[in-house]
Amino acid sequence: LTGYYRKFIKDYAKIAEPLISQLRSHQKSNRAMNHIEWSDKCTKAFGELKTALTQAPILQTPNFNEPFILEIDACDYGLGAILSQEYDNQQFVIAYASRTQTAAERNHFPTEKEALAIYWATKHFRPYLEGTMIYIN
Repeated sequence: LTGYYRKFIKDYAKIAEPLISQLRSHQKSNRAMNHIEWSDKCTKAFGELKTALTQAPILQTPNFNEPFILEIDACDYGLGAILSQEYDNQQFVIAYASRTQTAAERNHFPTEKEALAIYWATKHFRPYLEGTMIYIN
């Protein structure tokens, strides 16, 4: 269920990674879903997602006449992006995006992961970014 709300949760893929990896390992092994090995990491991830879903995120409506700011990040196992704009000298978030990396992507060097994050984020936010000025951080 939290996957539906991922665009409202900053660093969703990073937070949910322990849960996602458990589900993927069970899907690959064709084990029954009622035998997930619940760890302390899973409990922590579940709690963080629950907290993130119960706090009101303050997302701004985009102004297509103003430039967008795209902040990207790539860690060892995930990619993340924040799309924002500046109003009255304050930066406001428009949307969040994140995903886990594939096994092959995890083998890339850090600079390649950052380049991948830029490519993925601009593709993901294309409806917002096409035809506008973009600053990438």
